[in-house]
Amino acid sequence: TYTRGLQYALLREDGLFLARYPAVPPGGIDRLDANTSFRRTVAANPKGGFYSSTSPVDQIERRYAIRRLGDTPLFLTAGIETATIRNEWIATMTSHLIFGIPASLFLFLTLLMVSQRTERLYSEIDRRSIAEDALRQSQKLEAIGHLTGGIAHDFNNLLTIIIGNLEPLQRKLANTDAKISRHLENAMHGAQRAATLTKRLLAFSRRQPLSPSHINTNKLMNGLSDFLQRALGEDISLDVVGNSSVWPVEVDAAEFESVLVNLAVNARDAMPSGGKLTIEANNFYLDDAYCRQHTDVMTGQYVQISVTDTGCGMSKDVIDRAFEPFYTTKQAGQGTGLGLSQVYGFVKQSGGHVKIYIEVGEGTTIKIYLRRFHGEAAL
Repeated sequence: TYTRGLQYALLREDGLFLARYPAVPPGGIDRLDANTSFRRTVAANPKGGFYSSTSPVDQIERRYAIRRLGDTPLFLTAGIETATIRNEWIATMTSHLIFGIPASLFLFLTLLMVSQRTERLYSEIDRRSIAEDALRQSQKLEAIGHLTGGIAHDFNNLLTIIIGNLEPLQRKLANTDAKISRHLENAMHGAQRAATLTKRLLAFSRRQPLSPSHINTNKLMNGLSDFLQRALGEDISLDVVGNSSVWPVEVDAAEFESVLVNLAVNARDAMPSGGKLTIEANNFYLDDAYCRQHTDVMTGQYVQISVTDTGCGMSKDVIDRAFEPFYTTKQAGQGTGLGLSQVYGFVKQSGGHVKIYIEVGEGTTIKIYLRRFHGEAAL
């Protein structure tokens, strides 16, 4: 037993050895003084306890357990070498680790695999939800476009007849009664405004006649910058960021300029106290991941035109309806609600894509993606 590092002793409360195994060698210590761990443990807890100490008899570090024998002043102690405890623990843990590490590793890998599959599942659910929302929005705008286009087409035919009859009537009665001439002029002005409104509706429904040409977006924006600055006013600064390597696109230049003007005017109205408008053109690639979420656009190379203001931003409800014709957040009489719908129709009719990005209280960014034209730009 001793070879395993065990030690037993019967001691009196004052530290005197009454019996000990192994026996106290001749001339050895037969009493523990007041500074030993035994005496301090007994003083702190009269019923016994535990302590670690180096034996003054054989100079071996042990872990001791003390127990008082009934109500007597006698204590039984048992100690085991600290090295023995450590070796036994290592031997026991080694046998467990041989089987425990592979099992733990298998469990960890299983949990990791389940976690990754769960994450992919949630990601797929989110992706499908976004794609479904985008599809519903696209289908809604498509349905509105068909209805609007049919009405606008018929209305445009009626306006053609009205204007066609007013023009010769104006020429015929030009030198007659001034009152009649004024009435005819007002009628012509109203008909022309209605024709402009019809043109915007046809743009939304993608039925307006276009004359696409190969243009350099960078040059077109820079050429339009002075006009845009005058339209924005002095309280709003305009920054047109060009890119010498931007790809050419094939669109109707006049309608594209009208789109930029519409976006600038909308941005101006969103910044009544002033701010900054940034228009930037860059080359961009729409990948499969983006196109899976936006079913109305194809992968490929595009020119991205970003129009960013520092205005009040938009809520999600406003974004969902922003491209609908006649929808506006302005007060009555301050807007027709056809500006963004005309932008939407032109971009779609030109084979592109448009997206609104917002940060409420920070501003709005409208990004237009026009397909790259593989050739040299004429403008």
